[in-house]
Amino acid sequence: MEIKVKEFLKSMWELFEYFAKRWKVILNSLTSLRDYKVSYSLSPTEKRFMYQNINISQQIRLPKNFEIELSGWYNFPYFEGPNIIKGFGAANGGLGKKLNHDKGTLTLTLPDVFRSFIVPSHNGGMTPIAFNINTTSTWRDETDLFQVVKLTYSRSFGKNTKSVNYDAKDEERDMVK
Repeated sequence: MEIKVKEFLKSMWELFEYFAKRWKVILNSLTSLRDYKVSYSLSPTEKRFMYQNINISQQIRLPKNFEIELSGWYNFPYFEGPNIIKGFGAANGGLGKKLNHDKGTLTLTLPDVFRSFIVPSHNGGMTPIAFNINTTSTWRDETDLFQVVKLTYSRSFGKNTKSVNYDAKDEERDMVK
């Protein structure tokens, strides 16, 4: 029993090492405390709120020069003028293949995989506006209406390697001449 546990733990550690060498995760967040003043509405008002945006990107290198990328972002609710914008975000996916002998890269991308890029807002939600307009609306990105699939081929032209030799002593000798 003890040998099986050790073998299992060893195989799990090897699996972790395998992915750790090939997996890259980037997490960014913008967070700020904002004092917001609306002075041009029917009843001027001030609000203090926390604004936050989160972005995450994961890249996984696979055998045979394949790579998977998963990314996403989310904006938490915030104020814009006298309006309240509710939280919204999207998740993206992609698969890439580096072609052999510097022949380029072929990429298949699926933006907004879950078709969730929808921005709900409440006009006049923070403070009443002219004519007592108090409406809610929803803006939809085209990726919410239709699944977008993007196939891209890219290639660098020219040589990828260029070496520059610079020697300050040679430059100084040329100045003295």
